[in-house]
Order: sequence, then C-alpha cells, then structure tokens
Amino acid sequence: MIRRVLLASSGAICAVAIYWYLGLEMEFFYYPREANALTGNVVPHEVKGHTVYIREDEQQTLCWLFWIGAPAGVLEFGLLLASQKWPTGKK
Repeated sequence: MIRRVLLASSGAICAVAIYWYLGLEMEFFYYPREANALTGNVVPHEVKGHTVYIREDEQQTLCWLFWIGAPAGVLEFGLLLASQKWPTGKK
C-alpha cells in the first residue's frame, strides 16, 4: 500500500516538475538575447542552442524544479524496479 502511494505521488510530482520546467524553457526561447538591467534580465541561460537572459527569480525556479523533479524521478524509477523484483500481492 505504501509503495503504491509513493509510486503515484512521486510520479505525479516528477511529471508536474518536468511539465513546468519544459514550459518555462519554451517561454524562455523568446526572451531577449541581450542583457537588460532595466527589466532584470541579466542571468544568461542556454535554450536550444541560444543564449537568452532571464531574471534571477526565474533561474531559482528552474533550480527548484530540477531539485524537486530529479529526486522524484529517481524514487519513481527505484520503486518501479522494486515492484518488478518484489511484486505486491494482488488483493
């Protein structure tokens, strides 16, 4: 029962983090290619081979999404492997 709850929750967390991260990456593609101190776009970020400039808070959001989504994905993968090796009894 606990394994099923962990599988579902870590899968959902990982999926939401990936979806949000990729959405931001697609949005950043249209950001300015030059730094602009007036708008706060001063942090360089690589998107699809182009360097764009994003704000500091957007960089922190990407960092948080990575450090939330990656461990959730690793947990999901580990639980899936454990489910293959030691399947739960069907009730």
